[in-house]
Amino acid sequence: MIRVTVTRDDLIRLDACSEAVAAFDTLYPNGADLEWTLETQIVLVKSELRKWWGWAANLRLIPSANLRGANLRGANLSMANLSTANLYGANLRGANLYGATLSMANLRVANLRGATLSMATLRVANLSMANLRGANLSMANLSGANLSMADLSRADLRGANLSMADLSMADLRGANLYGANLYGANLYGADLSMADLSGANLSMANLSGANIANAIGLEPAK
Repeated sequence: MIRVTVTRDDLIRLDACSEAVAAFDTLYPNGADLEWTLETQIVLVKSELRKWWGWAANLRLIPSANLRGANLRGANLSMANLSTANLYGANLRGANLYGATLSMANLRVANLRGATLSMATLRVANLSMANLRGANLSMANLSGANLSMADLSRADLRGANLSMADLSMADLRGANLYGANLYGANLYGADLSMADLSGANLSMANLSGANIANAIGLEPAK
């Protein structure tokens, strides 16, 4: 079992901001000497320290997050920095991930149904086969993300950046893609029936085999 020890002096030495130091003092007033278990990481990600996890991991102060299969249903994870985190199969149903950083994170087959991901950064994240039904992804950055076979039915993707994203075989029925950037996106075999594509940028997008029946703002090929 990995053991992680962090002191207040460690944070000061690494020029941590005052807000991060205050959050550390609140959660670990005597310093942190932790067994790096899933339970420990769940406590950490639910605390204010979630905002600096990626920073601390990048400086090798703590390991990157491994929350594979974690139950985070309804959790407040707003503004969390979970770049490169492993959230494979995690239960994030109804979770608040507003403004979170999840670049290159593994969210494959994760349950994000009804989750709030507005303004989140998910560049090159793996969301293959994830459940995002009814999720709020408005203004999220999903450029280069893998959303193949994901359930995005009735999801709010207004203004989202999906440039170069892989949406092959994705379920986008009834999704709101108003003003979304789908430049170069792969929508092969995707179901876009009843989706709102008004004002969306579909330049260079691959719509081969896509179902666009009754889609708004997109005329079927004659």
